[in-house]
Amino acid sequence: RLTAMPPYQQQFIKRLLFSRRQALLARIVVTGLVWVGLCSVPNLLCAAITETSVKPVELRCEYLADPVGLDVAQPRLSWRLEAADPLARGQRQTSYQILVAGSEKLLQQDKADLWDSGTVSSDESVNLPYDGKTLESGEACFWKVRVADEKGDWSAWSEPAHWTMGLLQASGWKASWIGSPD
Repeated sequence: RLTAMPPYQQQFIKRLLFSRRQALLARIVVTGLVWVGLCSVPNLLCAAITETSVKPVELRCEYLADPVGLDVAQPRLSWRLEAADPLARGQRQTSYQILVAGSEKLLQQDKADLWDSGTVSSDESVNLPYDGKTLESGEACFWKVRVADEKGDWSAWSEPAHWTMGLLQASGWKASWIGSPD
């Protein structure tokens, strides 16, 4: 009972209870907004409210991070999935989209001049072959990926990665022997 306490303690208890009620009310309002479908508004607002259960990290090309001098016409791309909540069960990738561009600037604008895989319904994330424009010797390629989780929510784009092509044909070698004519 509050009446048995001194007035200054009564005010302290009332303020404490009021602030707890406000916090509870705020939680109820936020939960209600999510339940009534606030995420049907544009994806940008939805992304700010919800987080996907998985995201792509540690991008690899031919098992290497940012390799230089690849001699494969269709390099294989891979990534690892990182769980937002490592203790949750059932988290998985259901789709992916890969963008590959010839410059980092294009990739930052979400433009792919070399390859845009489009939405691919697959849980694969290891050794996916590049399937874009034919790559030239010495060409630099920048890429990133995003994935959809088990609820169909898309992750943010991964951090960009890159690879550089090596010499693909013997005609690309421009050298002569070093030594005396004898």
